[in-house]
Amino acid sequence: MLRSVSCSTITQGYGEGKAKDKRLKALSELIDYATVHGAKTFVFEKLKMNGRKNISTKTGNRKLTRFAAHELLSHAEIMVKKRGGEFVQINPAYSSQSARIINQDLGVDVHTASAVVLGLRYLHTHKYT
Repeated sequence: MLRSVSCSTITQGYGEGKAKDKRLKALSELIDYATVHGAKTFVFEKLKMNGRKNISTKTGNRKLTRFAAHELLSHAEIMVKKRGGEFVQINPAYSSQSARIINQDLGVDVHTASAVVLGLRYLHTHKYT
């Protein structure tokens, strides 16, 4: 027996706005958590995503095009300023290479070590201000 199903009932993944809402809610919760624990300065990577389509696969190019970096950063900036914090963007150049050197010494993964490198860069450039 065949049964017809409308396309609106079959969906893959999240709906249009659900993924966006989930990302922004997670970011807000993270900023709230950090603020409660005394964080005043929030350091983010300064990402340049415009016109960058050099991924070798079609799927990779689509994901890069849909990546909501600007939206996340602008939301983070608003949330940080609402909580009285300082929003800072740091150039991430070579942070992954530095992180690979120190991640085993710290006992953390490369991404966490990269975040530490960005924090250290901020401290180094703002130590006299």
